[in-house]
Amino acid sequence: MARFLVEQTFAAAQPVGVSGEPGWQIKFERLTEDGVNWVRSYISIDRRRVLTICDARDAAAIRQAVARIGWPIDRITEVQVCDLLGGDERGNP
Repeated sequence: MARFLVEQTFAAAQPVGVSGEPGWQIKFERLTEDGVNWVRSYISIDRRRVLTICDARDAAAIRQAVARIGWPIDRITEVQVCDLLGGDERGNP
């Protein structure tokens, strides 16, 4: 598995705490059906831009999974951890 940064821009503001929002849990579960594992997301102050770290076999798997749930994708970039304090490429100490 590789690690990716997925950048998304939404037309409307997104909920900050997705755990309590109807339908979000189902969408995250659908990502795993295509072998995409969500790690963490960051949301802009205006709540329209979302940056997500996820693990997947390749960018194509992410595109397929995200298209199935109807989310937009601006860019997908394969990344690795740049940790000046030590740790491995996945951010583990």
